[in-house]
Amino acid sequence: MIEEVTNPLGSVLAVALLAGPLAVASVLACWGYLGLARRHGWGQQIRSDGPRTHLQKQGTPSLGGVVFLVLFSIVGAVVGLWCDTPGLFVLTGVLVAGLGLGLVGLLDDAAKLVGHKSTGVKARFRIVAQFFLAAAAVTLIGHGHRLAGYELSTSWIGLEGLGELERWILQVLAVVGCANAVNFTDGVDGLAAGTVALASAAVGVMALLLSKGVWDICGPVFYVMASLAGFCLGFLVWNWHPAKMFMGDVGSMVLGGTLGAAAVALRLELILLILGLIFVVETLSVIGQIVSFRLTGRRILKMAPLHHHLELSGWSEVRIVLTAYVFQAVLSAMSVGLVVWSMGGDVGL
Repeated sequence: MIEEVTNPLGSVLAVALLAGPLAVASVLACWGYLGLARRHGWGQQIRSDGPRTHLQKQGTPSLGGVVFLVLFSIVGAVVGLWCDTPGLFVLTGVLVAGLGLGLVGLLDDAAKLVGHKSTGVKARFRIVAQFFLAAAAVTLIGHGHRLAGYELSTSWIGLEGLGELERWILQVLAVVGCANAVNFTDGVDGLAAGTVALASAAVGVMALLLSKGVWDICGPVFYVMASLAGFCLGFLVWNWHPAKMFMGDVGSMVLGGTLGAAAVALRLELILLILGLIFVVETLSVIGQIVSFRLTGRRILKMAPLHHHLELSGWSEVRIVLTAYVFQAVLSAMSVGLVVWSMGGDVGL
């Protein structure tokens, strides 16, 4: 049984066995959506101030992340059928973060399509909605933990040493921050989908490693994250350079929100900083660019986020993406290793 798998190798195989079939389902769902998007002219609006090489992508079918919304709703309903009450609260919290933030992204994408421009819903509305949904998600997850009496000692890799309010605030920030960080990363064909696939697979493995005695909490997270990895892999079939379809804000917000909420559910908030280091760097590159320009009138990068700077420095999209995959694979392995170490190495092969 999957809940009896608590060793690294078995956990990797369990994630692969679930992600594989769902990747096929994602490929087929994306294929169906692609035809629909082409018929209705749901094309990407490219920023005029972005890399000039991206102008040829104008009109490429977008909003592919709608597929994530549909597939996740189905997975959530199926997994919810066997969850007990604590697990159902945790599952609901993770889905509120992923699907809720995805819907905010969908509104933004829809506004861009209707207005035929690269900007959508006002930032004030988006950020308020994001924090509201993240707060609801973290509260639901926390209630599930309390019902289960879930206390997992993860040493320094969690936030157990903080007060309840302080931890709640940081967890909300983690969900919102992860969602927006993945959104910043989604700017080169295959970059966000591939890195999130690797990160999600790692979280799925960590959920199984931590599940001994607490399957009611870790089980739902495992199924959601293994599913996320599969959905991303299937989407990559259509999003690899040159992309035939983009995920849009709806897709990147689903991916980032779900990843952040899953880390909160497993009490691995600090591990998220290591696992999601690529997303953190992309975000810091944007912040650094804005701060530098406003304070000194100079830009520290040719263009932010960092992947655009690399493009303008002569890197091809494929080179950027493959380099990111290598780094993400290392970060994923490091994160799993740190979890094993925090458990005192109490896992077999």
